[in-house]
Amino acid sequence: MKIRKISRTPFECSEFEQYIPVFIRGELPDNLYDKFIQHYKKCNECNEELEIVYLVHHTVNSHSFDSGSLNLKEKMAEH
Repeated sequence: MKIRKISRTPFECSEFEQYIPVFIRGELPDNLYDKFIQHYKKCNECNEELEIVYLVHHTVNSHSFDSGSLNLKEKMAEH
C-alpha cells in the first residue's frame, strides 16, 4: 500500500481510510494518532468503515472470540 505524505490539515476520508490497517495493527505514528481519532469521532462514514474493518480483521486473526473485545466503540471510547 502506498501512503502519501500527510499535510497539517485535518484528515480527509480517503486519507483516514488508508490508515485504517496501520491503526488496527497498532502501528499508527504518534504524529498522526490524534488526527486519526478526531476524524473517527466526527465522521460517521469513517466510523462505520473502521468498525467493519476492525471486526473482520479481529475475526480473521483470532482463534477465539475470548482473545479480545470485539466492541470497537468501547475500545475507542478509551481514547
